[in-house]
Amino acid sequence: ANFGTAAAFVAPLTLYVLTLAPTVYNLDSAELTTAAATGGLTRSTGYPLYLALGMLWSRLPIGDVGYRMNLLSAILGALTIALGERILSRLRVDAWGRLLGLGLLASSTYFWALSLIAEVYTLHTALMAGTILALLRWAERPGPRRLSLVGLLTGASLAHHGATILLLPGYAWFILSKASLRRLTL
Repeated sequence: ANFGTAAAFVAPLTLYVLTLAPTVYNLDSAELTTAAATGGLTRSTGYPLYLALGMLWSRLPIGDVGYRMNLLSAILGALTIALGERILSRLRVDAWGRLLGLGLLASSTYFWALSLIAEVYTLHTALMAGTILALLRWAERPGPRRLSLVGLLTGASLAHHGATILLLPGYAWFILSKASLRRLTL
């Protein structure tokens, strides 16, 4: 399982780094890079978590600030794929199914493109995948610590992207249905 997760991180990261935009990209990417590097703000919703992480990340001594912010998206995109591998493993999807599904996601037009430039979406997908994985872990062995991780990741996701609110009913349904099912089987 650890080898599969490592491969699910390294393979897409290699692809993304080889095709990464070399410096500041245009439009939103340039705005986000500038805001992160200067401690500035963007339009509403502002993406506060992304900008806080970006401000720290942009200080790394690798390439120029544009490259560094693009690299952050590549790493978060690869992290999403690795978390997806863990999710699919927990759901008992066979190795070929995981390889095919995650390979399609990693190389899909939009996911790949957004993993090459400074953008907010790979952080959002990594947080979503992390929350789903935390929910699955909680369902296997419910407890307050595991549920706290779900809450922490959901809170971080809400601090990052407003679209997270659309996921809350699904998260709540999952938790309530698992809790209700447990009561019925006792």
